[in-house]
Amino acid sequence: MPGVTPITAAAVARSPVQAFIPDHIVGRRLVVSTNQFRAIWLAFVAIALANSLLATTFAAVYYGGLAIRNGVLIESAGLIDIRYIPFIIAVYLATAAAFWGVVFRVLRASVVHRRLTLRVNHDDVRSASSSMSCGRRILSSLSRWWSHLVGTFRLQLSQEAFEALFLARELVEIATQSYQAYNASRLITVPIINDFYVGVITLNCWCTPLIHWLTRRDAALQRFWYLWADILLDFVSAITIPVWVIVASVLVVFRDSTSSVGGDVEYAFEAPYDDVVLIHQIRSVQQVFVVSWVDFVAKMLPFMSMLACLLHIQGLVRREEELWISRRERTMSSKSANTFMKTLGTVVRRRLSAATAKVSIRPLQAKRSLYIEHSRFSSIPAIAMRSSRLSLVNNAFTSLDSINWGESRFQVLSVARNANVTNLPASIRDARDLELLLIDYTAIAELPRWLIEEGQQRAKSGVSIGCRLKPDSSLEGAPLDFIRHQRQP
Repeated sequence: MPGVTPITAAAVARSPVQAFIPDHIVGRRLVVSTNQFRAIWLAFVAIALANSLLATTFAAVYYGGLAIRNGVLIESAGLIDIRYIPFIIAVYLATAAAFWGVVFRVLRASVVHRRLTLRVNHDDVRSASSSMSCGRRILSSLSRWWSHLVGTFRLQLSQEAFEALFLARELVEIATQSYQAYNASRLITVPIINDFYVGVITLNCWCTPLIHWLTRRDAALQRFWYLWADILLDFVSAITIPVWVIVASVLVVFRDSTSSVGGDVEYAFEAPYDDVVLIHQIRSVQQVFVVSWVDFVAKMLPFMSMLACLLHIQGLVRREEELWISRRERTMSSKSANTFMKTLGTVVRRRLSAATAKVSIRPLQAKRSLYIEHSRFSSIPAIAMRSSRLSLVNNAFTSLDSINWGESRFQVLSVARNANVTNLPASIRDARDLELLLIDYTAIAELPRWLIEEGQQRAKSGVSIGCRLKPDSSLEGAPLDFIRHQRQP
């Protein structure tokens, strides 16, 4: 058939969940269950939120120290020269903005999709960018460039390159955090803080080879635990230790205050001015805040590393439910166009067999999801070409060529459970946004040329198109990412 490329037999599947993933995609996607994904999502959002709050707080404290009496508090505490404080504030604000952006994008995507997800919809960003001012477009472009730079998943490194880069980053972080631990032992008088800090660094040193040995047969799982081990060390260094030092300092003041005046906190003003207490407080401030440029790099590196790891995890982890369209709604059994209009994106149930030509397209132009499932449709209505997520599951189609696909531009396309469908459309308008293609339980035996060419173009940047197959199907269309369907027919 013109316009199509035959498919050769697939390689042996590697695991029940990660089946039919080509070699160039191995290690770049981890499929997890719903409960596992919920735990990962909560940890992801909690860590990003903690980083954003702490970075914002640090920027506010530095600004307050600079504004009060022209920085006399900063000078008296022995911190870095006040001339450099504005630069440090700017860096902390940029860090806070990056983490706030991650949090809000993930929350917004979860609200829009009505389920927990880490996949950010870039179409909304592109459509919104057209109405932005020039300055905001430049900032948005810089933000995306930074995300692509620090998010190693988006660089799509091979497993060997990823391990080499991760090892280099791990060595740098262990060196800088050992420097921080040394400062803590010199400045902090609470032994348990120092012991905990050194213990975490030692544990991190042993975690990496242990993870490498235990997960050597699953590259994606290995990446996942590498990243979380790195996040653990960074979280302790950047958040846990500073917060612990601050809380310990506050408790010391209150404890000494109550003991110095017989337990009456209302008049306990002597303790903060005691020489020993004051020296301890100054040392605690020097441990938490920046005293030199080396100290500044050692304190900012964990934030940057956590941001990179979170962006990597955001692209690495996928939930099983995201591999198929699962949202279905009961509708009224009717053949009228009004019923079709009231469904507003979901056409399921048995008796609906067609959409009349009088159905207006304009009211549904804003609808992004259209489900024509479990119905008696024998031809595809023209309105379907206006959606970005189209499901044609279990209909009476014998061919998909009954309509012009030249106007289509899909993110998700499902023609599953149409046993008489033997081929996909020979051409569509644009395949650049296609993320997921569901062709399980069909008679499709070859892929169209536009799909193969689009996959080849994406392979250059490491991105793939997810394609769901029947359990006993043996297809290979690299650089597509074939995933075996787990459900029974």
